Amino acid sequence: MGDIPGVIPHLDYLKVLEVDMICIWSLYPSPNVDNGDEVSNDDSIDPEFGTMADFKRLVGEMHRRGTKLQMEMVSNHSSTEHPWFIESRKSHFETCE
Repeated sequence: MGDIPGVIPHLDYLKVLEVDMICIWSLYPSPNVDNGDEVSNDDSIDPEFGTMADFKRLVGEMHRRGTKLQMEMVSNHSSTEHPWFIESRKSHFETCE
């Protein structure tokens, strides 16, 4: 397993290999009920992978090299702890009572 700061030094090498897009999954905090594939907060970075400053630096360095970034679509992986899920459950129970 790696982290954001560990990717940055390899961006030049990836460019030499003609890699023009990097796909990053499961970067957000997770309760790890489903192997980390469920997101509890899509506004931050899991500390295990780095900080938001690390992420912004990675994006800047990728942009400088013309490398694209594909991220996970959070709505497909929201955990039961995510605010969207919590709010949806409230609405459901209000209509069932």
